[in-house]
Amino acid sequence: MKISDLLYQAKSGQLQVPQFQRGWVWKRTQVLQFFKSLYNDYPVGTLITWPSKLEDHPIENVIDGQQRLTTLYGLINGELPPWFKGTTTNSLSDLMFNVETQEFRFKTREMLDNPLWVDIIDLFREDQEWWAERYKETSGKEPQSSYHVRIAKLLSISKRDLHVERLPDNVPTDEAAEVFKIVNRTGTRVSEGDLVLGQLCIKWAEARDRVDELLQQWRNMGYTISLEWLLHTMAASLNGRINFEILLESDQKDIVAAFEKVKRSTSEILDHLRDILGLDKTTSTAINNGLIVTVINQINNKNNQNRMMIGWWLLSTLHNRWTADIRNRTNKDLETINTGSGISGLIQDIRITNPTLEISTKSFAQTRSSKPYYRLLLTLTRRCGARDLKSGLSLSFEHTSELSQLEAHHIFPRRLLSDAGMDRSEIDQLANLAFITKGANLRIGSRSPDEYLPQLEESHPGVLASQWIPDNSHLWTMDAYPEFLEERSMFLADAANEFLHDLIGEY
Repeated sequence: MKISDLLYQAKSGQLQVPQFQRGWVWKRTQVLQFFKSLYNDYPVGTLITWPSKLEDHPIENVIDGQQRLTTLYGLINGELPPWFKGTTTNSLSDLMFNVETQEFRFKTREMLDNPLWVDIIDLFREDQEWWAERYKETSGKEPQSSYHVRIAKLLSISKRDLHVERLPDNVPTDEAAEVFKIVNRTGTRVSEGDLVLGQLCIKWAEARDRVDELLQQWRNMGYTISLEWLLHTMAASLNGRINFEILLESDQKDIVAAFEKVKRSTSEILDHLRDILGLDKTTSTAINNGLIVTVINQINNKNNQNRMMIGWWLLSTLHNRWTADIRNRTNKDLETINTGSGISGLIQDIRITNPTLEISTKSFAQTRSSKPYYRLLLTLTRRCGARDLKSGLSLSFEHTSELSQLEAHHIFPRRLLSDAGMDRSEIDQLANLAFITKGANLRIGSRSPDEYLPQLEESHPGVLASQWIPDNSHLWTMDAYPEFLEERSMFLADAANEFLHDLIGEY
């Protein structure tokens, strides 16, 4: 396609650069070399576009070639393109051409009084008679006809063909994302959600800003929520399934309505998570697809099931429902709630891969790297009456200042276990962890629990039981460490099952 036609399409909005693309990053040398290659008829690469439609009008999204297209737009059209996101513009306004030496250089003070240097933007303006008058007579070592030939060659750049590769109309967004990944190995990392949002911006210009603002708001609350999660939830609110094509086929009114609905319901569910599970921004919580089901249930049903749904979400996360076959499982669960099977139907779906749903003692033999169970231990601490080992104060979520932030404490000290030859998998088991207020210094060093736990219990009677620490002093010695882990794991498992049953009921 001729460059002039590409620029016309870009100016009229038929050719666009999606908002997921990085901004202007080319340096002056890259602009200069690109234009020099065009002038010399060297290969300059290919544009790759991905088609979409806006009210039945075709739109081509540039997924490779943004920097080249921006350079052409800025220097030939003489203005910044609508997608420009750079912080400086002189690399797109000060390129000069010497009609005698055929050099390209950026403008300096010395060039201004030298008639052999012409400004590229001035040259491409509609009124081009000025250069013919300038070189009416010989201005340098060569006849003026040579200068006219070179200027004509430079102007002919706009008529040059630039190869455009177009993805098929029906290519899925995940395949388009893979194409982008291949052709932009050193550029912007783009996800399937980025491509979808780029398409939505064609219909809803504010989409990128509104989405980014909302995701940041949730991050500030302590929740890590992906762009794909938000878009999938919007799709599910429209059609009951997570399917990006649902969004892409919707009009602006429906897209905005879905966004507002999901924003409101998700924020409400996140507040319930904070209240019911004791989650807070001091430890970031990754939100998986299970919460999509919880949010859609909140949107579709006004029957105050949030407590039970959050219990189901916690149970499904603990049983690894969201680690494989995620889309199919999400759509299956959405179908379950949309057909009225409710919590019991959702729980039966978990049983397909996890026949026994009770939390076992083995769960707390995992290390703190097992995030779902580490989070469960934190939730039990926040919501089941645990008290700080040093101060004896409640560790519930309602505290403020330093009491609202917790950190893990090894009941059997690391150094003590390490000196005994144990590895991290034994040292960092969840059954060996208790939470204390941030900054609390128990000053136990490498002392054995049988030395310091009696002092804590004496200062604050019942504090050990509140943290599910066995009161059998025999288990506080190094020789009994395996037995200690086993018994505390049993206490923690009982507490976890009681907590889950309180949320969901029997399962």
